[in-house]
Amino acid sequence: NDCSFMAMDSDGMVSMLIGTEPADTEGGASIESYTWQWSPILDTVGLRKSVDDSFWPVQVQDGKLVCVPLKGGNVHPDVVRRPVTTTLGLRLPMVRNNLENGGNLLEEASVRAKLALTQKRFITD
Repeated sequence: NDCSFMAMDSDGMVSMLIGTEPADTEGGASIESYTWQWSPILDTVGLRKSVDDSFWPVQVQDGKLVCVPLKGGNVHPDVVRRPVTTTLGLRLPMVRNNLENGGNLLEEASVRAKLALTQKRFITD
């Protein structure tokens, strides 16, 4: 919803382009002085039901990837029939600690909040 630039690579990793303001400018930086980096926001590999499955991205909206599931090694949706879309909630690909699952959720929420704040600052500047 915030016009962030997203991309999905051929391995199924969805990433968002993040603009980070230099630390010494405190809100007065021009866009040319931002540092740009790709931040992974969803790894779809673990969501596939078979190794031949993949996802065709349509859009990211409200924290969800709207996509068309592709089965059996298809590389694009069938254009003759209207493809059925599904939504996948964005989950940052992070190292999971089996001992503290609640800690993983808290860490992911913290990182997501920081990414959202960074994007909001960039959009409003």
